[in-house]
Amino acid sequence: MVYSTCSILSCENEEILQNVLKEEKAHIVPIELEGKDNLPVLPTLLEGTLCIRPTELYEGFFIAKIQKEK
Repeated sequence: MVYSTCSILSCENEEILQNVLKEEKAHIVPIELEGKDNLPVLPTLLEGTLCIRPTELYEGFFIAKIQKEK
């Protein structure tokens, strides 16, 4: 599943995702994207997620891939 918001706020992204990961027994699948090193990223609390800072080309957003554990 992909969790994405058009927000860069930790309370709307990482904090909610941390709760989902605990309650649903799921884990993050790291985002692999060609050219990711050239994006205007912001630091995140959860490794493998991606937060893009607002620029003249992008609105800020957050994205994470999560997978339910078997």
